[in-house]
Amino acid sequence: MTKLEIKEEELKPFLDRITIEGELKEQVERKLDRIGMYFQIFARVKSPYSLCQKLVKKDEEYRKRGKKLQDLIGIRVVLYYADDIPICQKIIESLFHVRKEDSAVDKLKIDEFKPVRLNLVCDIPDGEEDYIERMPAELWQNYRIDKTFEVQIRTIFSEGWHEVVHDIRYKHSQEWEDPNYYDFNRKLNGINATLEVCDNTIISILESLAYQCYKDGKIVEMFRYKLRIRMKNEEIKQELKTILEGNKELLKKFYRLERNEMLQVLSDPVFSSIPLTLNNIIYICNVLLREDGDAVINEKLPALIKTNIEQWREQQNR
Repeated sequence: MTKLEIKEEELKPFLDRITIEGELKEQVERKLDRIGMYFQIFARVKSPYSLCQKLVKKDEEYRKRGKKLQDLIGIRVVLYYADDIPICQKIIESLFHVRKEDSAVDKLKIDEFKPVRLNLVCDIPDGEEDYIERMPAELWQNYRIDKTFEVQIRTIFSEGWHEVVHDIRYKHSQEWEDPNYYDFNRKLNGINATLEVCDNTIISILESLAYQCYKDGKIVEMFRYKLRIRMKNEEIKQELKTILEGNKELLKKFYRLERNEMLQVLSDPVFSSIPLTLNNIIYICNVLLREDGDAVINEKLPALIKTNIEQWREQQNR
């Protein structure tokens, strides 16, 4: 098979015309901001050099497997907390069509340490935004490039490790297959294992701190460390504070609510117009307690939140 030949110069005019990566990034950013998630986000279009290198290097593999390059556009979400990963993944899946068969979603294995990937391959949306129409058609016509983009989800700790290892090992993978590199591979993976422990330890510390605040009756602090989100306002109304201070059993029920469930509910579009304040979170979380919730708190629901909660309940009963 004749080796594929592509020059950077022929790709550059097409890549210079791509401007949609910022808009795709903003869609994700708005949704994560909505629930106050701690994160950083980046977007890029492959450089002419990087695209040229990958198309040439992977050409034979792509042809044999009937595949195309799928990460011309890349978005990376870097999360502060590892337990936000499944929440973030669901949000991406709610925003875009994810090709699950092409995505890399690794599972942790008890008997090995190695990098865990969460790379979601998404179709470039069409429709009102006309994203496909705004992309250079020559990319699909002349090269083995798919109409997709990739979203990678990482934690702060794993991001630094992946960045270093991507350049020194992934880009030179054939060298690292040498048996003489076995020990170096183990050491690199050992660093990743240590960082995984760091991710889990931070969460454990903050969960323990939330429990201590619950025991001490520190309501604002309990919610802060329990939720671990950016709230617009952490002040609590005196009437809500009085109810929670006077009902330890109710406070315990709030503490025992599953954080993931709380954030999933807050991310529902029906609540998109409600500011992410501590008071509003308490109102919504009280509804999650269902029959165990406090009737007085329900009676004090602001009109907008009451309407949104009724809409949310209707959705749940369908």
